[in-house]
Formats: sequence, C-alpha cells, structure tokens
Amino acid sequence: MRAFSGSHLTFQTLPISGQVNDMALNGSAQDVNLINVPYIQQYVKNAFYPPAVKKTKAGARKTGPAPAPSTVTVDVYNGSGVNGLAGDVSQALTALGYQAGTVANASAQSQTLQPGTQVFYGDGASANAAKIAAKFGTTATTLTSLPGGHVEVLLGSTVTAVPASLTSPGTSTTPSPSPSSAAGADNGATGGAVTVTANAKYGIPCVY
Repeated sequence: MRAFSGSHLTFQTLPISGQVNDMALNGSAQDVNLINVPYIQQYVKNAFYPPAVKKTKAGARKTGPAPAPSTVTVDVYNGSGVNGLAGDVSQALTALGYQAGTVANASAQSQTLQPGTQVFYGDGASANAAKIAAKFGTTATTLTSLPGGHVEVLLGSTVTAVPASLTSPGTSTTPSPSPSSAAGADNGATGGAVTVTANAKYGIPCVY
C-alpha cells in the first residue's frame, strides 16, 4: 500500500445513460441516474483488458477504414419498454451519417430478444457494424438474412435510453475515455479518467 501515490493511480468514472430529476422515490423527490448495465460491463472489461491492436506481418498497425456511414442502412428494433426509443436511436445514428432503415418493435424481426442490445450485419457492413456495436458496449454478429450493406440494432429489454456514446459530441466509439487531470471534468454522461495528484485535496476523489 505504501507504493501508492498520486503519480501511480488513475480512477475511471463510469458513464450513465440518462438522468431523471424529481423522481418520486421512498416518499420524496430524488434525482436518479440511469445505468445501461451491458454497456458498463463492456466498459469495465475494456478498462482492464484493452482490445488487442491488429498488426501486419511487418509489425505495422493494420489500417482498414470502414466504408462511409452513408453507404450503410441501419434498421432499429425496439425490444425495450420505452416508447419511441427505436426512433430516437435511429435519429442519433442518422446524425452520424448512417442511412435510416426500418424502425419498428422487436416483434417485427426474427432474432431472440436479450437483456442487452444486439447488433447484426449483412454482407459488406461488418466494419461499420463493429463501430455501431461499440457504442452499445457489445460486438456485432453476422446475419445472413440481412441484405448487403444493412446493419440491424435490436434494443434489449433492459435498455432505457439512447447510449451516451451516441449523443455526446466527441465521445469515442469504444468505451475507453482519455485521461483527465482533475475530478469533475465530465458530467457523468460520458465517464472519464481521474488522475490523483500528489497531496490531492480530500485524497482519493469520489463525490464532493
């Protein structure tokens, strides 16, 4: 424990997917943070086990940019209990340049609903599907029944809001935020890193 110091520790704050103010809870109005559990699980996993970087035989980083988002059509199906959520997600994706596809309830497609969001892709859409899936804290899976150039987003039964990674400007496509030098550098929606400086006020940062 004596080896710990401000120059050796970095703390990650976890992102929230939304917030409800003045919710009636235990007899009083309270502010409640909404958590996307599958996204948080992937976020923590990536913090401890960062995805490996693919390299060529020569040892160089492999670069293979995804096709332009405008070449991909994204269908969004709502498996949650939140009315209109599929439309909100579709709108957020079109703001990133993707083409809007079908927006409907989960019953309109053939895949089994899961608690977390699932992302599927047709021929030629794997790279963009991977980028989209990362915003939901999941991985993309091929689906032969999807037309070429299509991605399907099936919102899970526990999803309650559009992921912060789709709505926060400048947020990375993977849940691995860049370090910040002080507590309070984010508003909770995007998460972030907090570095403990030497003789930091209050010691380990938490809520203050």
